Amino acid sequence: MLSVREENAAVAVILYESLSLTVGINILSKGLILRYRPLAYNDTVPMDARLDADAKKAFFSGHSALSWVCTTFFAKVYTDLHPDSPWIRHVWVGAIGLSTLTAGLRVAAGKHFLSDVVVGAGFPLKLAKSLNLLIYLTDKIIENFS
Repeated sequence: MLSVREENAAVAVILYESLSLTVGINILSKGLILRYRPLAYNDTVPMDARLDADAKKAFFSGHSALSWVCTTFFAKVYTDLHPDSPWIRHVWVGAIGLSTLTAGLRVAAGKHFLSDVVVGAGFPLKLAKSLNLLIYLTDKIIENFS
């Protein structure tokens, strides 16, 4: 079984890469896709909030994406480091529950449409698959040249 201390550097680098890519792509998408937040259509919201520059940056939900990145990353690392733990199911349920709650609260607050948080939740999953593929390919290249 792997120990946390042996894997600290690798885990930190992978988390940093995941968070950096998520934030970077989220900022890029908000700059390229000008989508109004639901609160911009709500007559009870003050006009200055509805006309704020941030009101045009709804797609995709950064809070939802970062929540999914962090919680699923934690659950995956926990699963890898403690494969025989009876708590694995609870960790995953907690991770998914916390991320779903975050997404739901963003919709309830009028900050995002449902589609914004669904894409925000799905993006980290695609990112994780891409990073896993990148790691696999890098290992294969290193094997071939060693």
